[in-house]
Amino acid sequence: MQMDPPNNTKDPRRANDALQLRSERQRVRCAAMTDEQREIRNRKRHEAYKMKKSVADKENEPGCNIQGFKSSDANTNIVEDPMGS
Repeated sequence: MQMDPPNNTKDPRRANDALQLRSERQRVRCAAMTDEQREIRNRKRHEAYKMKKSVADKENEPGCNIQGFKSSDANTNIVEDPMGS
């Protein structure tokens, strides 16, 4: 008697089948959307994109400090050399 492998195996065929099934379900779901639902979905995606892009732009701006680092804070963690050298 041969038993089926458990579901948590790393069989690439199973992974591909799951991805194809997920894609097919998403395709059917999108095709069944009304124009209003599609517009709402696209608006939310666009807002998320703009938000992500604005955060990325702020991180990449030269001279921009997102964490609010102050130059006076740089000296607060300096440990004095006990030997005095």
